[in-house]
Amino acid sequence: MSCYYYESPAYCKRYGTFQSDSQVRNYCQTASNWNSCPNYQGSSCFLTTACVQYAGLPDDCRELTGMRQFRDRYLLSLPDGQAMYDEYYRVAPAIVEAIEHCAERSPILKDIFVKVRQCVQCFEAGNNEKALDVYVTMFNSLKDKFIKD
Repeated sequence: MSCYYYESPAYCKRYGTFQSDSQVRNYCQTASNWNSCPNYQGSSCFLTTACVQYAGLPDDCRELTGMRQFRDRYLLSLPDGQAMYDEYYRVAPAIVEAIEHCAERSPILKDIFVKVRQCVQCFEAGNNEKALDVYVTMFNSLKDKFIKD
């Protein structure tokens, strides 16, 4: 299995550059070395992966800034908010890893991106409960699909 960003011959779609033969051999065509690749900077956050890698937005985009505000201003104020936060950071890296190696990677990341936008729109409109519902439904769906207890 080759890297998702690898396009023959020797082209990295992520950075829009051609790679040396050794780069292709050592990283692009070897799934076990992706995390070591100088071009691949994976994230342990599927929200960031969807917004930055899939949608091509910067890390300080409206969507990620809105999700951080949702987390800090609302989610963490809930009685079980810290537990939800802790669970996200406990399981999100495994979800990201599973998505990276999934044949349906693009549609999954697109769906996450759409849900992130919905969550932020609800939060910005003051509908915190709906934002929470969108977030929790998305998170639980991904957990059910990718995390095996």
